[in-house]
Amino acid sequence: MHPWFNAVLERVQVKHWFKTVITGEDVERPKPDPERVLLALQGPSLSRWLVRQTDSADLG
Repeated sequence: MHPWFNAVLERVQVKHWFKTVITGEDVERPKPDPERVLLALQGPSLSRWLVRQTDSADLG
């Protein structure tokens, strides 16, 4: 996990909620490419029902 994001998760006291965190720095292709989600699904013993994607982009 990237140090800056780790610091944010610790600061807001939610780090324990996540097993895996993937940021844009972890992939080669930017969104809307599904590379981030597919990478998360490759993790050990992860279910597709447990993968949550959070996005900071505008919905409009």
